Amino acid sequence: MNATELLAMYERVSDAPDAVGKLRRFVLDLAVRGKLVGQDARDEPAEELLVRIANERERLISLRQIKSSELALAFEEDAAPFPLPAGWAWSRLGALIDLVSGQHLQPGEYSDLVGEGLPYITGPSDFATEGLRITKTALVRKAVAKRGQLLLTVKGSGIGKSVTCDVEEVAISRQLMALTAIVWDSSYLTLVMHLLAQSLRESARSLIPGIAREDVETFVMALPPLAEQHRIVAKVDELTALCDQLEAARTEREAARD
Repeated sequence: MNATELLAMYERVSDAPDAVGKLRRFVLDLAVRGKLVGQDARDEPAEELLVRIANERERLISLRQIKSSELALAFEEDAAPFPLPAGWAWSRLGALIDLVSGQHLQPGEYSDLVGEGLPYITGPSDFATEGLRITKTALVRKAVAKRGQLLLTVKGSGIGKSVTCDVEEVAISRQLMALTAIVWDSSYLTLVMHLLAQSLRESARSLIPGIAREDVETFVMALPPLAEQHRIVAKVDELTALCDQLEAARTEREAARD
């Protein structure tokens, strides 16, 4: 899909109340189904990427740098929700990531003074436009996220909101999880988490009560070749920027009409 095709689609749904939101969801759906960019036969197949991920995962577990999952993460091909594009492979998300669940700090375990020490964040209220807004310091070390990990909101009103950790280390409350893509593209992981949150909303048909660790680890995803992941992320960024412009223009038009 290119910008011209996206604009043409917007014209068809522009009268809908959530037209731009529908457009964003459509782009995401195309992205994770392998229909947003073309496949390249020269790319390393995802089956080979899965082997590299499994080997690196086992290495990190043996070094005690990450923990192994307690859940059964095998995936039966008969349960595949849609036909895969060439070079893609099915997997449970838990087999592809490291996941750290946040832990709540008691009043005596953190300070409202920001200074030297471990920063502490409690939820999406600490997410800035890009990165983190630090307002607290942890006095103890419990659940800790590191630079580059995806911080996902799993409880409260901001469920599904995410940001990339841009500090060396930060303590995270139980409202958050920290996820690391092992070997594959962390930006593509962000797209997958948007899809997970969307799927939970649709299945609940209401506000999500929470995203459990099991929801994340057992989530079934189609894994593209690594090179295609990079192309998908670039295309989503391009089309998302266009959606932002459409949304701004729509807001301006509605304000003028009022």
